[in-house]
Amino acid sequence: MMRCLTLANFLKENGARVTFICAELAGNMIDYVKSFGFKVVAVSGKFEYDAMRTVAILKEQECDLVIVDHYQIDEKWESVLKSELSKLKLMVIDDLANRKHDCDLLLDQNYQENFESRYDTLVPEQCEKLLGPSYLLLRPEFYKENRVRTNAQIGNILVFYGGSDPTGETVKALHALSKLV
Repeated sequence: MMRCLTLANFLKENGARVTFICAELAGNMIDYVKSFGFKVVAVSGKFEYDAMRTVAILKEQECDLVIVDHYQIDEKWESVLKSELSKLKLMVIDDLANRKHDCDLLLDQNYQENFESRYDTLVPEQCEKLLGPSYLLLRPEFYKENRVRTNAQIGNILVFYGGSDPTGETVKALHALSKLV
């Protein structure tokens, strides 16, 4: 959700009207998204039903672009949207490369071995792929230039990879940091 909020805030700051469609499941972040001033439309979380419900919502919203960021959504669900809304542009945010997508744009901001080719058989040929850290969705507080520079010794370092670490990046970071000691 954080990467979607980062992108949504950027789009909003640049004049876009942003609406979130969120599944009303246990642990959802609907209230959190609303706290940023975004409109949220809730759906059930039953994916077969929600594809057509999403189509109906998108027709009401007169939407130009849909951004999908969900690990359980794939080309089957996305194809429903594409077939029902022929002018719709569909962007997918993914970082697993473990399923096919029916999209116009695909964003995977991660760097790893074969990052430039791992989606070649998973997206349509005409799909524009935005791959690697050049497309990083980073909140402004992490890149502002007004940081205080100091010669003080660093005592604490936070290494954070989100909710999972399927490629073992934590161990790699610990190994690299151990060389600094």
